[in-house]
Amino acid sequence: MKALTPSDKLTGKLTDTKPDEVTELLTSVYSQLVANRGRTLGREEETSEKIRKVSNWLTVSPKPGLLLYGNTGTGKTILMESLKEVLKFGRPYDAIRFITARDLFYKFTIEPDHFTYGQIKSSPVAFIDDLGCEPPRCLIYGVEHTPIRDFFYDRYKRQLITIVSTNLDDKQLLEIYGERVWDRMQETFDRITFQGKSFRTK
Repeated sequence: MKALTPSDKLTGKLTDTKPDEVTELLTSVYSQLVANRGRTLGREEETSEKIRKVSNWLTVSPKPGLLLYGNTGTGKTILMESLKEVLKFGRPYDAIRFITARDLFYKFTIEPDHFTYGQIKSSPVAFIDDLGCEPPRCLIYGVEHTPIRDFFYDRYKRQLITIVSTNLDDKQLLEIYGERVWDRMQETFDRITFQGKSFRTK
């Protein structure tokens, strides 16, 4: 039996869509988001290759996770935002959740029932931006919690679609999140590395 790809798990317009078609759609959305910021695309060949890799992950890979990691300002977040816009087509507003790791951490700490955190943790698709910028743990009534580690454990068990960006490298991810989380991420995440100078550098 063929393993399910992320697009197989998503009912809607992307089901049975070919990689080239997703690449074309992602490129169009990406270009528009860049233009909205008053910038030009820049490093077209490098950017196009990353968009192709994201499209292949969505339509070909059996892994439910995608990890974009590398230098600051190299296009990770805007590529995530582009993918979010593509996945939003024809889906309920709450099926796709986009949040920074730091904000997700504080959603857990400020709500006594962790309601919003729980909604994001169980959403069909979750985008987590800037992983590694959040505190590693918190104390609530004297009990230690690790919200981000627990977030990944839970989504791993459910095999939910999770897209993550981070400036951390493999060694740092292992040191901060521990072997259990890192081992699961290696199993269930395709990875795309971002290198070079920041697009924001004039």
